[in-house]
Amino acid sequence: MSRVAIERDRHGQYSLSDLVVELSHFLDEDVVNKVETEIFSERLRSEWGLSPDFKVIETRNKEIGLVLNELEEVAWRSAGQLTEADFENIKKMFSVKRNKDYFDKQFYDNDMASMRHFFEAANSYDERLALVERWLVRKEDEINSRVVLPNAAIKKPDHVLQAEIDAPLKAAREKLAAKLLTADEYGNAIQNKVYAQLTSRELHSLAENLSLRLYLFNYKYPAFVP
Repeated sequence: MSRVAIERDRHGQYSLSDLVVELSHFLDEDVVNKVETEIFSERLRSEWGLSPDFKVIETRNKEIGLVLNELEEVAWRSAGQLTEADFENIKKMFSVKRNKDYFDKQFYDNDMASMRHFFEAANSYDERLALVERWLVRKEDEINSRVVLPNAAIKKPDHVLQAEIDAPLKAAREKLAAKLLTADEYGNAIQNKVYAQLTSRELHSLAENLSLRLYLFNYKYPAFVP
């Protein structure tokens, strides 16, 4: 190592393992890069007769740094996602004392389909564990409150029922959201523009303006906005 000397007379006796542990405290990738850069600079000064203050500087394009940071964040978030093995383990725990009698068998398959859909939907959120835990508690309460068999109209997974019930409400929310914008991205007045025709920039403008006024909604994003 450049400009580093360890002498037994001055520093005492160290076992190799102790020395490795001590070095690991301050040797990281950044330090190693700096040492290699200094060695390279010293070699160039010697070979080319450059001034003593000459130094090789390693810089990285700012845009590349931003992209790498974003990729690191994506990789970190992906690493925290629940796997298929996690789902199977949760399914096994949730299936204890389930699917044993005729009554519960009428619900079991739909419960498993509901769990699968919610598991996949919640897996993209950072608070996925809390969301899954809350779903399990809610579903357990629902199971304990069942007293009659489901008819054909409601014998469906949760997300299918929710989509059927929410369909008219979703159309109303989209109509309301479309009326919140009075001008497009170029400042032109918007007249009778439906939600499906809003551009990504206009939707971004809508969300941004709502975020600036969250105090009107008790600092919670309004549920009526799609």
